[in-house]
Amino acid sequence: MNQESGTRSRRWWVWPLILVGALSTCLLRCALGGDAPRDESGGVGAVEVREIALRSPPASGPGRGGLGAGREPTMQQVFTQLRLIEQQDTARGLFLRLGPMGGAWGTVADLVEAIGRVRAAGKPVHCHFDMLDNAGYALAASACDRLSMTPAGHLNLVGVAAQVFYARQLLDSVGVRAEVIAMGRFKSAGDMFTETTMSEAAREATNALLDDVSAGLAESVARRFEGDLARARAVIDTGPFGAESARAAGLIDAVAFDDEAREHARLAGDAPRVRAIELPVDRDEGFVAMVGRLAADGRADEIHEPHVAVVHVTGNIVDGESPSGASAVSGPFVTEVRRLADDVNVRAVVLRIDSPGGSALASDRMWHAVRRLAGRKPVVASLGDVAASGGYYIAAAAREIYAQPASIVGSIGVLGGKVDASGLFERLGVSPVVITRGARAAWMTPTRGLTEDEHAAVAGLLRSAYERFLRRVGTGREMPRAEVHAVAQGRVMSGLAGHRLGLVDTLGGFSAAVARARELGELPADAPLEEWPRDASVLEALTSLATGARTQEAVTFSLWMELAERISPRVADMSSAPLLLCEDPILAALPYSVEIR
Repeated sequence: MNQESGTRSRRWWVWPLILVGALSTCLLRCALGGDAPRDESGGVGAVEVREIALRSPPASGPGRGGLGAGREPTMQQVFTQLRLIEQQDTARGLFLRLGPMGGAWGTVADLVEAIGRVRAAGKPVHCHFDMLDNAGYALAASACDRLSMTPAGHLNLVGVAAQVFYARQLLDSVGVRAEVIAMGRFKSAGDMFTETTMSEAAREATNALLDDVSAGLAESVARRFEGDLARARAVIDTGPFGAESARAAGLIDAVAFDDEAREHARLAGDAPRVRAIELPVDRDEGFVAMVGRLAADGRADEIHEPHVAVVHVTGNIVDGESPSGASAVSGPFVTEVRRLADDVNVRAVVLRIDSPGGSALASDRMWHAVRRLAGRKPVVASLGDVAASGGYYIAAAAREIYAQPASIVGSIGVLGGKVDASGLFERLGVSPVVITRGARAAWMTPTRGLTEDEHAAVAGLLRSAYERFLRRVGTGREMPRAEVHAVAQGRVMSGLAGHRLGLVDTLGGFSAAVARARELGELPADAPLEEWPRDASVLEALTSLATGARTQEAVTFSLWMELAERISPRVADMSSAPLLLCEDPILAALPYSVEIR
């Protein structure tokens, strides 16, 4: 008996245990009324103010959490609830409990647009928070009619900053040398491994990006001061704030606990109660729902009428054929896009992209699939917080591109290279022996550096990939190569700058992109949406649990994180860190870990 069959024989008993446990849990829920409709003191159709907690940015797209895994609400689930509040007569207002939003500036702008429609419907929006940061306050100042803060709370409104770590000395100390070749003056991903400080090109691009995001933050704060930008900037410079100092500065309306703020919201909405909306709304499933998902083939939610499909590209872009909840994998994406092209009920597609890029090979495969799709039906790209490098590569195939002013876009460039760990091997007393057949057969080995001949060959591959990237963007944007190159070279920019330079068609969020897709697809304004990837079914979760299946990419990333945490937590925070372990020699990834807070 071989090892694989032996493993299968040892696992046969896992299925009965899993099924018994799952069904027992569901039966217990049913016995306790888990599936019964809950009367929340008002019954069906009760007049109420609805409460939503946004303690962190919603997930960009559907998740693929395992059985019993916790799930965060998605943007679409939040949008759905906000739309219901906007449209339903029984919903008399909105009470928002807010938390820090980190660097999710694009998400914040999308939320401001959606909440703005609630206010436009004549329904008051009251907000309360314990702690907020820059982006969180931008949301609050832009979206709330009344803003309150808990007495012991903290408002970290201090202006934006970008922080980049350089690990050259760290790598030198352990005998490791990174050899990175970049195409594009601003494509500086390798700098964190090869330099000790920021280059002038990277500083130029970062300063321009900070200027745009900072201006947007000041405009949001100025809404509290009747548009007075000078006062807004002066107030930002005096942060951070406690509750009383925030009120004295005019940044909040009241210092109050959440129950007191909730009562204000109830009175403002002239409603008998405030009801909290639990997100995600389908978090608890009873026996019938569980059995239905077990028996489903994964398309139980397929829409059989004309509609818009929303395809999410979230996380690092990797090449492969198996789905991964942490990354955008080329194979499943291409398969789905081709299915959408053939589905007569899909009249238009929205690509929602929130990705810093990754594999150039995967990006090109995905670009080709989208380009073919766009030749048959309208495709609109909606850029989220980050849609740069490989993320923008894919977006360039769409008919139109939407982005928020503070979205991070661009980074049109490629890089590649390898790690020379010969110094580390020497320190460890390890003596590698490499036997080759071919002049360049061992160019990727970590036991030595690149020869001049190998360096020239790799540079040639990268030049070819960069030219291909320029052609892909030029084809989609209908721009000559020289014009694309002038705004490319790995330069990271805001959506606002991308719009000025012709890389973005329209400044707007996800809702605007969906509305445009419906228009292009000749659909009514309320035509349904179908999202991909769908949440993992229970059967998929059970299969993953029983087999312990993990993608090679997931293993690589987990290995990197474990190694990096042992060396330094700062290194583990670098988004381009997997470059050290990546098997793809050519990357279309952000030039460094960019998060503006």
